[in-house]
Amino acid sequence: MFDTIVTGDFANSATSATKGWVVFHSAPEGVAKTPALEIKHWAYDGKTPLDYGKKEFLGKGEYIIAHEGILEIEVEPSPNPRGVPSHKYTLDGSKRDFMIVPQGFSKIVRVIQGPTSGVTVRWPSHPDLNRNHAS
Repeated sequence: MFDTIVTGDFANSATSATKGWVVFHSAPEGVAKTPALEIKHWAYDGKTPLDYGKKEFLGKGEYIIAHEGILEIEVEPSPNPRGVPSHKYTLDGSKRDFMIVPQGFSKIVRVIQGPTSGVTVRWPSHPDLNRNHAS
C-alpha cells in the first residue's frame, strides 16, 4: 500500500538526472508520472553563470516561486511582431515572491543574487511544450 508513495529531498532532486523535475510526463515512478502538470525543484549556486536563454512554455501557464536569492525574469509577448518592449520582474526569495506566466510569453531568467532556489509548476506536461528562442 505505502509502496506507491514517492519521497525525496530538494537538494538531490535539483541535481538529479531529471534536472529537478519531480512530477512530469516521463517521470520514472508511478504517481509522479502524469501529463497533467510538471513540478521542478531548481537551485543555482550564484557562481556559475546561468545560461537559461530565451524560452517559451507553450502550455497553459507556469508558476515560479523563489525560496532564496533573487531572480530577474524578463518576459515579452510571443510572437511579438509589433516589437512590444519586454518587462522585467524581480523575485526575491526572502519574501517568497512568485509569478504566474500565462501562455503567449517568452522569458529570460537571470540570477541577480545567488545562491537561489525555488520551485516551478507548469501545466500541462508534454515534451513538445518548450521552445527555445534566439536571445
